[in-house]
Amino acid sequence: MIKGLPQKDAYEAVLHDAMAVDSLDPAGVYFGTRSGKLFASTDAGKSWSALLEGLPPIVAVKTARKGA
Repeated sequence: MIKGLPQKDAYEAVLHDAMAVDSLDPAGVYFGTRSGKLFASTDAGKSWSALLEGLPPIVAVKTARKGA
């Protein structure tokens, strides 16, 4: 789905290790771009939110369990 993702003039690159999925139900999906933007979905990718911008290029994204 594209709800919440940039649609116009959006030329983003996402590296393989810059996407992660958590173990919740529904799954959270997260990805970072080479231009330093971090996006998240808390409904298994049906809708997205931009969490942060202006970061260095994001080359890896990981998830962790709460309390781990």
